[in-house]
Amino acid sequence: MMEIPFKSICKFIGAAFYLGISSGQSFSQTLPEKSLDEIKKATVFINVKHHFNLTNEEINTSGSGFFINDKGWIATNYHVIQSSLSDYNGLYPTKIKEIKIIRNSGTSDYKKYNAVIVSIDEENDLAILAVSDSEKFPYLEMDTSKLSELKPVWIFGYPFGDEFTVLQRGPEITVNNGSVSALRHDDLHELNRIQVDAVINHGNSGGPVLNEQGKVVGIINSMMGTSRINFAVPAHYLVKMINELPKDFSSSDSTHIKINTFPEDAEVFIDGVHPLFAKSSKKECYMPNGLHTLAVMKKGFASCIREVTFIGKYNDTIQLFSDKTFLIPPKGKSEEKYISSPDPLNNMEEILMKENFDDPKKFEKWEQNTGGEKTRTWYLEDGALHQFENNGILHAIYLGDKTWDNYTVKANVKISAERGQPSADSRAGIIFRETEDGFYLLRVHKESNKVQLAYHSNGPFGWFIITEKKLDSDIVEGKWYRLSASMQGNRIACFLDDINLFTVNASYSSGGRVGFYSVESKPVFDSLTVVGAKNSETQNAAQKPSLVSFWFSDNFNLKSNWWYQYKVNKGKEEVSPLYMVNGSFSVSDENNFIQEMEFTKYCMQDFMLNLTVSVDTGKRDAVFEIFLRKENQNQLSVRFQKKDNKILLVQYENGKEKILKEKKIPFIFFGSKASIQIKCEGNSVIVGSVYSEWLSYNSKNILVNAGRIGFSSKAVRLAYHQLTLSSVEPEIKQKK
Repeated sequence: MMEIPFKSICKFIGAAFYLGISSGQSFSQTLPEKSLDEIKKATVFINVKHHFNLTNEEINTSGSGFFINDKGWIATNYHVIQSSLSDYNGLYPTKIKEIKIIRNSGTSDYKKYNAVIVSIDEENDLAILAVSDSEKFPYLEMDTSKLSELKPVWIFGYPFGDEFTVLQRGPEITVNNGSVSALRHDDLHELNRIQVDAVINHGNSGGPVLNEQGKVVGIINSMMGTSRINFAVPAHYLVKMINELPKDFSSSDSTHIKINTFPEDAEVFIDGVHPLFAKSSKKECYMPNGLHTLAVMKKGFASCIREVTFIGKYNDTIQLFSDKTFLIPPKGKSEEKYISSPDPLNNMEEILMKENFDDPKKFEKWEQNTGGEKTRTWYLEDGALHQFENNGILHAIYLGDKTWDNYTVKANVKISAERGQPSADSRAGIIFRETEDGFYLLRVHKESNKVQLAYHSNGPFGWFIITEKKLDSDIVEGKWYRLSASMQGNRIACFLDDINLFTVNASYSSGGRVGFYSVESKPVFDSLTVVGAKNSETQNAAQKPSLVSFWFSDNFNLKSNWWYQYKVNKGKEEVSPLYMVNGSFSVSDENNFIQEMEFTKYCMQDFMLNLTVSVDTGKRDAVFEIFLRKENQNQLSVRFQKKDNKILLVQYENGKEKILKEKKIPFIFFGSKASIQIKCEGNSVIVGSVYSEWLSYNSKNILVNAGRIGFSSKAVRLAYHQLTLSSVEPEIKQKK
């Protein structure tokens, strides 16, 4: 176990995390069209005051920025002002109490302003702030024209941040020069990072990179260790953000907010605080301008969380829908029916796509995904689609239209033996109904000789094998297999060589694109056909969805809307969101009411759970509890109690508590960051870490039904960092 670095955590803030020290090439050129003095006046020092939820401390972070218009809009990096602090192992949520902008920092005519967040682009590490003042501000112009390597550039900013602060005036600005050493492009050949060789240190984050004309071509945001490789975000991303904002924004105004919700009586929370609106269909109030987080919650419905920028003349009604009820798969598994079927393309209406993979120009437009990054590992050759990487990373490529719903997708696939030997764990298949939430996958798995229907979820991120069929013969390298999936509503029929292997009902996605998938297989794909279906159900029997195996991970960000969050105060249960930032949820007070969260998307029976959580010292009666297999008033729980320093395995039956086993906690739990591992398999529960076992229990009287997982706390502040769940391997079960 390790203690939470409460006192030193500010040394590892996001602004310091990105940037270190490098040395740059010296240039004799100057900036002919804009004086150094003008640029310095347009570059600002940014100081952010955070309230640290776990200890009630105040912590300062800092960085650089620059004015982008005369109204007082300021560009910087998102990581300079993000509402979280980081150490080497995770993010800690904070509430931003104050953002101060210092103009002419470090000089006698410095001036301070309060700023609000107007817009963020987390993916490209950008943020726009605004100050409230009637004066006209000096600003820098953008240049989005084509860059080239070796062009000289100048970097302005405040290296090492407030470490060089002079009294209350802030640090003095630093100017460095260097050159463009490389231009990095994404999957679609768009410039997404500028590599520069210059003297860069932490604190330069958010500072402008200027060309010979004194115009901004990039915003400094990161470097690689102590190398000479530093990166800047191209200016065109910032220009896009600016163009999407209203021109008449003023940070001094308030917005008259009107919000419609579904259900109508759902509660609206703003910035993770007490509900701002009553349970009624008419929801109106005034809020300060800037970026705010809205959460709409109602018992029995998935939460809806959105970030919205309020502006003074905001007239449109905000629509927030919690329109999905909690999806809990039924327990048990109906008998599978394997039905021989004619060609699944029968009774179809229109061909949506027919692809022979012979047009390189069309191929350039297909979206590719390699382990979450837009990197190209697919290519066309001899009228077929190839993927050349033989590693453990997911490689996917997407084609078609996200509006497609009912269709049949059909393609040939083989695991190639021509370009290096595939792994025994080779997997390859067809993707269908792909959306931003995830995709279905029908794949062949060489090691197990199975055809599997799976769903890849982007939220929470992970894999769920819905059903599978073991083949009578081995999957052969170099042999063509014909995979096809036919969809009608929630019914999905899966075929191998036009023989129906299984038909299921699954509602994870109702429509989306098609594509191909590869892991450790170097596959080849050919003859893709997608045909739209008539609106008529076939008579083939379908089994109920039941997760054969699963693996997923949740980093607790704003998209984690599969949690039902509530508090119990004086016996009354109320929906109540935890304080949320991208990277962590937190319980930010020590009240004696119980704060709980339940994972609502799936029921779990046999699984391995790994949780990283930071726990403050708490009050004397502080309690933290992880519950397992929860179904109505029945559940198992692993409880950590401060008053007697014990860990307990507790079972609730019809709401009545029974302690199954208890032991002394063999380490300091309250006031530390804990990595907890729980193995829940059949009649056995083992609690510990990766390295040691703390408590184990095995009894036929233990609850074995599938149920939900979740967390509960009382009288203690917490920060949840990461949760990973995986099914117990069947081989382990057989050995036992």
